Amino acid sequence: MSRVSPLKSLLLLFLALLSASALAACGGKASERRVAVLNGQGFSVSMPGNPTRKVGTVQTQVGPQQLTVYVSQFGSQAFAIGGGRLPAGAGFNLDGAVQGEVTKVQGILQSVVTTSYQGFPARDARITADSNGTPITIFERTILAHGAYFNLQFLQQGADVKAPPASYTTFLASLKIT
Repeated sequence: MSRVSPLKSLLLLFLALLSASALAACGGKASERRVAVLNGQGFSVSMPGNPTRKVGTVQTQVGPQQLTVYVSQFGSQAFAIGGGRLPAGAGFNLDGAVQGEVTKVQGILQSVVTTSYQGFPARDARITADSNGTPITIFERTILAHGAYFNLQFLQQGADVKAPPASYTTFLASLKIT
């Protein structure tokens, strides 16, 4: 019997919470919506729209871990940020996190870039997938900082969208890790 790492369990819960909310028809585009300032555990970020907060707990090898996800939806687009503290002694593999997202959505990794954000290691990825018969493209940044991970995402309907809107770049740039 294979054991699921604590990180993978947390990421799968994050993805499940995000998938349950993303791409519902709410009308309008992100650029037409207000921006909310979120002050989460270990971060602040300016997020388009009216983000909803979802909290879940996942059982890991080192005990229960809490995960918080914020999601804003706009018709065929959605923004999300989530993450949590890593269990004491748990390792984190950014490439594994990206591959976990690809596996979760049964998608195709179109690109991944090793980068950093505010001096912390990060990965930027573009993934294409199918969501109930609708092609989607996911842009994500995953960051490891201060014993926690942060995952920012933009989802858009459309097969192999090459670039996210400017509002995603603004969203990424607004993240302050505390």
